[in-house]
Amino acid sequence: DGAQYFVANAAGTILAQGTLDLGGEETNQFCLPQGCYTVTVTSGTWPGEVSWTLTTATGSIIAQGEEPDGSAQAFAWAGATGCTIPGCTDPGCNNYNPQANQDDGSCICPPANDQCANAVDVGCGVSVTGTTIGANDDANAGTCQGVDNTSPGVWYRLIGTGDQVTVSTCGSAVDTKLHVYAGNCNALSCIAANDDGPNPPCAGFSSQVLFTSLPGVSYYIMASEFGQGVGVDFTLDITCTDCGAAPINDDCASAFP
Repeated sequence: DGAQYFVANAAGTILAQGTLDLGGEETNQFCLPQGCYTVTVTSGTWPGEVSWTLTTATGSIIAQGEEPDGSAQAFAWAGATGCTIPGCTDPGCNNYNPQANQDDGSCICPPANDQCANAVDVGCGVSVTGTTIGANDDANAGTCQGVDNTSPGVWYRLIGTGDQVTVSTCGSAVDTKLHVYAGNCNALSCIAANDDGPNPPCAGFSSQVLFTSLPGVSYYIMASEFGQGVGVDFTLDITCTDCGAAPINDDCASAFP
Protein backbone atom coordinates (compact mmCIF):
# COMPACT_ATOMS: atom_id res chain seq x y z
CA ASP A 1 0.00 0.00 0.00
CA GLY A 2 3.00 2.29 0.35
CA ALA A 3 1.88 3.62 3.73
CA GLN A 4 4.63 5.16 5.84
CA TYR A 5 4.79 5.53 9.61
CA PHE A 6 6.95 7.69 11.86
CA VAL A 7 7.39 7.53 15.64
CA ALA A 8 8.84 10.69 17.19
CA ASN A 9 9.47 11.97 20.69
CA ALA A 10 8.05 15.19 22.13
CA ALA A 11 10.94 17.16 20.64
CA GLY A 12 10.06 15.92 17.15
CA THR A 13 13.08 13.61 16.81
CA ILE A 14 12.16 10.56 14.73
CA LEU A 15 12.88 7.41 16.73
CA ALA A 16 11.54 4.84 14.28
CA GLN A 17 10.04 4.79 10.79
CA GLY A 18 9.14 2.37 8.06
CA THR A 19 7.18 1.73 4.87
CA LEU A 20 4.43 -0.87 4.56
CA ASP A 21 4.46 -1.81 0.90
CA LEU A 22 2.67 -5.15 0.72
CA GLY A 23 -0.78 -5.60 -0.77
CA GLY A 24 -2.45 -6.66 2.45
CA GLU A 25 -2.19 -6.12 6.18
CA GLU A 26 1.41 -5.85 7.35
CA THR A 27 3.20 -5.52 10.67
CA ASN A 28 6.58 -4.00 11.49
CA GLN A 29 8.43 -4.26 14.79
CA PHE A 30 10.89 -1.77 16.24
CA CYS A 31 12.65 -1.52 19.60
CA LEU A 32 13.48 1.50 21.74
CA PRO A 33 15.01 1.77 25.23
CA GLN A 34 11.46 1.67 26.63
CA GLY A 35 10.74 -1.66 24.94
CA CYS A 36 9.74 -3.26 21.64
CA TYR A 37 6.63 -2.23 19.73
CA THR A 38 4.65 -3.46 16.73
CA VAL A 39 2.95 -1.27 14.11
CA THR A 40 0.07 -2.91 12.23
CA VAL A 41 -1.48 -1.23 9.18
CA THR A 42 -4.48 -2.66 7.35
CA SER A 43 -4.83 -2.67 3.58
CA GLY A 44 -7.14 -0.39 1.61
CA THR A 45 -7.59 1.29 -1.75
CA TRP A 46 -8.35 4.69 -0.25
CA PRO A 47 -6.87 6.40 2.85
CA GLY A 48 -10.23 6.23 4.63
CA GLU A 49 -10.12 2.42 4.44
CA VAL A 50 -6.76 2.17 6.22
CA SER A 51 -6.32 1.90 9.99
CA TRP A 52 -3.25 1.48 12.18
CA THR A 53 -2.48 0.09 15.62
CA LEU A 54 0.60 0.37 17.87
CA THR A 55 0.99 -2.42 20.42
CA THR A 56 3.51 -3.39 23.08
CA ALA A 57 5.49 -6.65 23.08
CA THR A 58 2.71 -8.21 25.17
CA GLY A 59 -0.01 -7.18 22.69
CA SER A 60 -1.46 -4.27 24.66
CA ILE A 61 -2.77 -1.49 22.42
CA ILE A 62 -1.25 1.89 23.32
CA ALA A 63 -2.38 3.89 20.27
CA GLN A 64 -4.57 3.43 17.22
CA GLY A 65 -6.25 5.46 14.53
CA GLU A 66 -7.56 5.70 10.98
CA GLU A 67 -6.83 7.57 7.77
CA PRO A 68 -3.04 7.95 7.87
CA ASP A 69 -3.16 11.26 5.95
CA GLY A 70 -0.21 12.91 7.61
CA SER A 71 -1.94 13.52 10.94
CA ALA A 72 -0.33 12.49 14.23
CA GLN A 73 -1.50 11.09 17.54
CA ALA A 74 0.37 11.53 20.82
CA PHE A 75 0.64 8.79 23.44
CA ALA A 76 2.66 7.92 26.52
CA TRP A 77 5.25 5.16 26.44
CA ALA A 78 4.42 2.09 28.48
CA GLY A 79 5.17 2.76 32.13
CA ALA A 80 5.42 6.52 31.70
CA THR A 81 3.64 8.60 34.33
CA GLY A 82 2.90 12.28 34.70
CA CYS A 83 2.99 12.90 30.95
CA THR A 84 0.84 15.59 29.38
CA ILE A 85 -0.67 14.26 26.17
CA PRO A 86 -2.44 17.01 24.20
CA GLY A 87 -5.20 16.12 21.78
CA CYS A 88 -8.94 15.83 21.31
CA THR A 89 -10.52 14.42 24.48
CA ASP A 90 -14.14 14.30 23.23
CA PRO A 91 -15.06 10.69 22.33
CA GLY A 92 -17.87 11.95 20.11
CA CYS A 93 -15.47 13.73 17.76
CA ASN A 94 -13.86 12.37 14.61
CA ASN A 95 -10.26 12.85 15.80
CA TYR A 96 -10.72 11.66 19.40
CA ASN A 97 -7.43 10.54 20.94
CA PRO A 98 -8.03 8.07 23.78
CA GLN A 99 -4.49 8.67 25.01
CA ALA A 100 -4.92 12.45 25.39
CA ASN A 101 -5.34 13.91 28.86
CA GLN A 102 -5.27 17.59 27.89
CA ASP A 103 -7.74 18.98 25.38
CA ASP A 104 -5.84 21.18 22.92
CA GLY A 105 -8.88 22.55 21.10
CA SER A 106 -8.22 20.45 18.01
CA CYS A 107 -11.47 18.44 18.11
CA ILE A 108 -13.26 18.06 14.78
CA CYS A 109 -16.80 17.03 15.73
CA PRO A 110 -19.66 16.03 13.41
CA PRO A 111 -22.85 18.11 13.20
CA ALA A 112 -25.72 16.99 15.46
CA ASN A 113 -27.67 15.76 12.38
CA ASP A 114 -24.70 13.88 10.90
CA GLN A 115 -26.68 10.63 10.73
CA CYS A 116 -30.18 9.90 9.43
CA ALA A 117 -31.33 8.74 12.88
CA ASN A 118 -30.61 12.24 14.21
CA ALA A 119 -32.36 14.12 11.39
CA VAL A 120 -33.54 17.64 12.27
CA ASP A 121 -37.30 18.13 11.85
CA VAL A 122 -38.31 20.79 9.31
CA GLY A 123 -41.64 21.88 7.87
CA CYS A 124 -43.29 24.01 5.23
CA GLY A 125 -42.04 27.60 5.17
CA VAL A 126 -38.93 26.77 7.19
CA SER A 127 -35.44 28.09 6.41
CA VAL A 128 -32.53 26.55 8.35
CA THR A 129 -28.77 26.97 8.23
CA GLY A 130 -26.60 23.86 8.19
CA THR A 131 -23.08 22.60 7.60
CA THR A 132 -21.43 19.44 6.34
CA ILE A 133 -18.09 20.33 7.98
CA GLY A 134 -17.02 17.35 10.08
CA ALA A 135 -19.81 15.12 8.72
CA ASN A 136 -19.23 11.40 8.16
CA ASP A 137 -20.17 9.05 5.33
CA ASP A 138 -23.78 7.90 4.95
CA ALA A 139 -23.69 4.17 4.19
CA ASN A 140 -27.46 3.78 3.72
CA ALA A 141 -27.88 6.69 1.31
CA GLY A 142 -27.56 5.27 -2.18
CA THR A 143 -27.77 6.74 -5.67
CA CYS A 144 -31.14 8.44 -6.27
CA GLN A 145 -32.41 9.43 -9.73
CA GLY A 146 -28.89 9.14 -11.10
CA VAL A 147 -27.35 11.44 -8.46
CA ASP A 148 -24.56 9.66 -6.59
CA ASN A 149 -23.80 10.11 -2.91
CA THR A 150 -20.14 11.17 -3.12
CA SER A 151 -19.50 13.11 0.10
CA PRO A 152 -20.72 13.11 3.71
CA GLY A 153 -24.07 14.80 4.26
CA VAL A 154 -26.43 15.96 7.00
CA TRP A 155 -30.08 15.04 7.50
CA TYR A 156 -33.51 16.63 7.88
CA ARG A 157 -36.97 15.09 8.24
CA LEU A 158 -40.21 16.44 6.77
CA ILE A 159 -43.66 15.01 7.48
CA GLY A 160 -45.74 15.08 4.31
CA THR A 161 -48.85 17.26 4.09
CA GLY A 162 -50.12 16.30 0.63
CA ASP A 163 -48.59 19.50 -0.82
CA GLN A 164 -45.99 19.86 -3.53
CA VAL A 165 -42.71 20.40 -1.68
CA THR A 166 -39.70 22.38 -2.90
CA VAL A 167 -36.40 21.80 -1.09
CA SER A 168 -33.63 24.19 -2.05
CA THR A 169 -30.10 25.36 -1.22
CA CYS A 170 -30.32 27.99 -3.95
CA GLY A 171 -29.99 30.83 -1.46
CA SER A 172 -26.53 29.59 -0.51
CA ALA A 173 -24.74 29.71 -3.90
CA VAL A 174 -22.54 26.75 -2.88
CA ASP A 175 -22.02 23.51 -4.80
CA THR A 176 -24.39 21.03 -3.15
CA LYS A 177 -26.44 17.92 -3.77
CA LEU A 178 -29.89 17.09 -2.39
CA HIS A 179 -31.37 13.62 -1.90
CA VAL A 180 -34.90 12.91 -0.66
CA TYR A 181 -35.88 9.46 0.61
CA ALA A 182 -38.93 7.84 2.19
CA GLY A 183 -39.05 4.71 4.35
CA ASN A 184 -36.80 4.51 7.40
CA CYS A 185 -33.14 5.20 8.04
CA ASN A 186 -32.20 1.53 7.59
CA ALA A 187 -34.22 1.08 4.38
CA LEU A 188 -34.33 4.34 2.44
CA SER A 189 -36.37 4.58 -0.77
CA CYS A 190 -35.46 7.19 -3.41
CA ILE A 191 -38.03 9.96 -3.97
CA ALA A 192 -36.11 12.81 -5.61
CA ALA A 193 -32.57 14.13 -6.07
CA ASN A 194 -30.72 16.99 -7.70
CA ASP A 195 -27.12 18.05 -8.20
CA ASP A 196 -27.36 21.39 -9.99
CA GLY A 197 -30.66 23.28 -9.90
CA PRO A 198 -31.87 25.73 -12.59
CA ASN A 199 -29.90 28.99 -12.75
CA PRO A 200 -31.57 31.30 -11.96
CA PRO A 201 -32.42 30.98 -9.16
CA CYS A 202 -29.80 28.37 -8.23
CA ALA A 203 -26.41 30.07 -8.59
CA GLY A 204 -23.10 28.46 -7.68
CA PHE A 205 -24.25 24.94 -8.63
CA SER A 206 -26.68 24.85 -5.70
CA SER A 207 -29.57 22.38 -5.70
CA GLN A 208 -33.36 22.19 -5.81
CA VAL A 209 -35.81 19.27 -5.76
CA LEU A 210 -39.59 19.14 -6.12
CA PHE A 211 -41.87 16.27 -5.10
CA THR A 212 -45.48 15.73 -4.11
CA SER A 213 -45.73 14.58 -0.53
CA LEU A 214 -48.21 12.14 0.95
CA PRO A 215 -49.92 13.12 4.21
CA GLY A 216 -48.22 11.65 7.27
CA VAL A 217 -45.27 10.14 5.38
CA SER A 218 -41.77 10.84 6.73
CA TYR A 219 -39.34 12.18 4.13
CA TYR A 220 -35.61 12.21 4.87
CA ILE A 221 -33.61 14.96 3.17
CA MET A 222 -29.84 14.68 2.88
CA ALA A 223 -27.83 17.77 1.98
CA SER A 224 -24.26 17.13 0.87
CA GLU A 225 -21.45 18.67 -1.15
CA PHE A 226 -20.44 17.98 -4.75
CA GLY A 227 -17.48 15.64 -5.25
CA GLN A 228 -15.60 14.27 -2.26
CA GLY A 229 -16.14 17.56 -0.48
CA VAL A 230 -14.31 19.39 2.28
CA GLY A 231 -17.42 20.63 4.07
CA VAL A 232 -19.64 23.64 3.34
CA ASP A 233 -22.12 25.90 5.12
CA PHE A 234 -25.52 26.25 3.48
CA THR A 235 -29.12 27.40 3.94
CA LEU A 236 -31.94 24.91 3.35
CA ASP A 237 -35.32 26.36 2.36
CA ILE A 238 -38.58 24.37 2.43
CA THR A 239 -41.63 25.71 0.61
CA CYS A 240 -44.96 23.95 0.05
CA THR A 241 -47.66 24.54 -2.56
CA ASP A 242 -51.27 23.41 -2.12
CA CYS A 243 -52.19 22.05 -5.51
CA GLY A 244 -55.89 22.37 -4.64
CA ALA A 245 -58.80 20.01 -5.09
CA ALA A 246 -59.01 17.54 -7.95
CA PRO A 247 -60.10 19.07 -11.30
CA ILE A 248 -63.80 18.85 -12.14
CA ASN A 249 -63.06 16.41 -14.97
CA ASP A 250 -61.06 14.07 -12.71
CA ASP A 251 -63.51 11.18 -13.27
CA CYS A 252 -64.38 9.60 -16.61
CA ALA A 253 -68.05 10.38 -16.02
CA SER A 254 -67.18 14.09 -15.86
CA ALA A 255 -65.17 14.15 -19.10
CA PHE A 256 -65.37 17.34 -21.17
CA PRO A 257 -67.17 16.97 -24.53
